[in-house]
Amino acid sequence: MRFMPFLLLALIGCGKPAPPSPPPVPARPVATAHLDVYPISVEKAKVLGAAIAFAEAKSHLRFHTAAPVPVVWENMMLGGKANANALMQLMVAQARKAKPGDGLLAAIGVCDRDIGDGGSEVISSVTAKEGHAAVVSWYRVSNEALGLAADDEKLGKRVGKELLMATAKVLGLPRCRVPGCLFTGPTKLPDLDAATGDLCGKCLGALQAAAK
Repeated sequence: MRFMPFLLLALIGCGKPAPPSPPPVPARPVATAHLDVYPISVEKAKVLGAAIAFAEAKSHLRFHTAAPVPVVWENMMLGGKANANALMQLMVAQARKAKPGDGLLAAIGVCDRDIGDGGSEVISSVTAKEGHAAVVSWYRVSNEALGLAADDEKLGKRVGKELLMATAKVLGLPRCRVPGCLFTGPTKLPDLDAATGDLCGKCLGALQAAAK
């Protein structure tokens, strides 16, 4: 008889509805507009694919891998480095091909050549807000450039973060001051690695608003 109260409680509990499940997290980006990502002399396609997947997961934006852009590097070099302005013009030209209603936010070129100047520790992107274009280089965020063993998994995350930060600049988002938000803009490689890639609610909301 001592078990009767527990039995009654169990029977009463069976009549109660189960608590509601939390809403599922979208498996794919929810934005309607998109960004076109153009490989420019990218030898590691898997790294670019991982970077795009990372950027989509953190932002729920749509990054579409476009056809590679062929370039004649002899005409693209300046001072021993890739001419960022020349590469940018290629992306501006691609962005201008978009028709009204296409929903293109920006054209972003990705290359593995150095586009930085000697005084910068991490120069990985240049942007043109008015031209709806950007160029992201993974040269200075690669282990190989530091004389270390290649780490493609780590490189994919680094490039994904650079894609997101370049997107924010193209869309005109201000630099964030919320600790932990990627858009605080880490400028050193250890800080870039330490960043999770997460965005604060305000920055994520601004991206989603721009993409609809």
